[in-house]
Amino acid sequence: MAKSSTVSKGTGQDGAHVAIVTVNTKVSIEDAKSQYLNLSNKLVTLYSQGEAANSRQVLDTKSKQQKILDKLSYSGQKAVLEYTNKKLKVQYDTFIEASKHGGATNLIHCKKQADSIQKVMNDNTAKLVKATEKYYDNMAKNAPVTSAKEAIEKEKKLAVASTKKAACDATSSTVIIQEKMKQQFGFDNRTASILKSIYDAIRKKYQKKSQREINYIYCRAISQLCYNKGNILDNQWRAGAGYVYGYSESDQKKFYNDLGISDADYNYLKYMVRMEQNMVGNPDTFNSKAIHQLYEKSKAFEDLDGIDMLLDYGNYSDKEKANEKWNSWKGSMEKALGKSLTDKEFLAKYDEMYKNCQGKGDFGHMMYTIAANLADDETVGVEKKFPLVASYWTDGETRKDIAGWLGDATIKSKVISGEISFGGDDYIADLDSVNISKRLQSENLPFFDVFEDYYEDVQNDPGIRTREFKKYKPYTSVEKKVLEEAGVSSLEELKNESAWKDSYDFLMSLKNGNATMKSY
Repeated sequence: MAKSSTVSKGTGQDGAHVAIVTVNTKVSIEDAKSQYLNLSNKLVTLYSQGEAANSRQVLDTKSKQQKILDKLSYSGQKAVLEYTNKKLKVQYDTFIEASKHGGATNLIHCKKQADSIQKVMNDNTAKLVKATEKYYDNMAKNAPVTSAKEAIEKEKKLAVASTKKAACDATSSTVIIQEKMKQQFGFDNRTASILKSIYDAIRKKYQKKSQREINYIYCRAISQLCYNKGNILDNQWRAGAGYVYGYSESDQKKFYNDLGISDADYNYLKYMVRMEQNMVGNPDTFNSKAIHQLYEKSKAFEDLDGIDMLLDYGNYSDKEKANEKWNSWKGSMEKALGKSLTDKEFLAKYDEMYKNCQGKGDFGHMMYTIAANLADDETVGVEKKFPLVASYWTDGETRKDIAGWLGDATIKSKVISGEISFGGDDYIADLDSVNISKRLQSENLPFFDVFEDYYEDVQNDPGIRTREFKKYKPYTSVEKKVLEEAGVSSLEELKNESAWKDSYDFLMSLKNGNATMKSY
């Protein structure tokens, strides 16, 4: 540490001039780099040992890091953080390479170390982004004219984007993605890792395409696991967002295999994405209690014999159907996991999945709507075009709305049951899809860069979900479109229409800035 003193003149109580000595404690850039790197390495060790078990030490170490940064100017902070990440990247690459050799124990150890290093690097990147934004915001405050402020804002966006891109290129942010996927959709680490691997493979395969096209291909490919075929809306799914592979299971599987995704990972991902959608979107059928009741009926059937069938065929038939359904559901999970399960193992895994996705958004729905927003009216799929469906929309912007919030709030009532089916999972998916797709287009960044940043923002400030959505889709225009479709002139009238109850709840939740949909 180096200390410097400055002497200035001041006035004492008696009016006489006195010397005022101010001691400034400073740290040189080289010392700061060394100290900050040592603390970062300590964090790596703490993370690898278990963040929860070392939470106090983690907080203390981060506090020491921040004190170092607080003593530096922006250029100094930038130098320290970039230097640290450069050194950590060398360690990261070493463990990634080492993980390719040796047995399972070595693989687990190396991956844990690499993930811990990556987490620290992401922490540092987040600090650098924050420091960069603060630096440019201060410049803008002192800018003399509006044009200068606008130029500074543009420069800030470029600087932040450059910082994020450098971080993305340094490592795949699997650990952070795993955290966000679990927090927002209830997915386990394996599902999140497969999703990231698919994106990396698409970036490599379609590297000559624009960033927007790459993001589109990814979002539509994943959403086709849920929105590809199976009901009267097949053509609408494709007309709304196009497609990147054919209708058949073999077409779908070949697309993923060509990306280097194994059959085991493909089966696992398909099951998890579909079941997440079922559990959040249709809890009456897919809740834990229902599956346990199905199990009891199935076991009751196995205890019946031919005499029971003759005496009470209706009861026998009901239990027989339950047994068939049980075996089908259990078989689907066994195929996804690639192994046989006892009844207790199946129930335990199912309960865990259902618990993890409670209150979450519909991932497949969100990915479909992002794809629809990224698709231009002339470009869909990898190299294909699609026709607009005039009965539902006449322009691209309406098509995008129909694929998300407007479709959920209006179209479903006419096509399926005569009633609106707009749940809390749709609310999250519809708002997030607009916000994420707008960020993807304005920042021109890889999907997971924006995904991580957006959900970090939502985690820190849930209200940003509705504020950001209403910035792109003003509430007055949203309300107007829904009321027009419902054939009413006011919210009060809509409230009194039982078939439009969900639409009313959607509008009121949006109007009041709710991060999740409420019942009114």
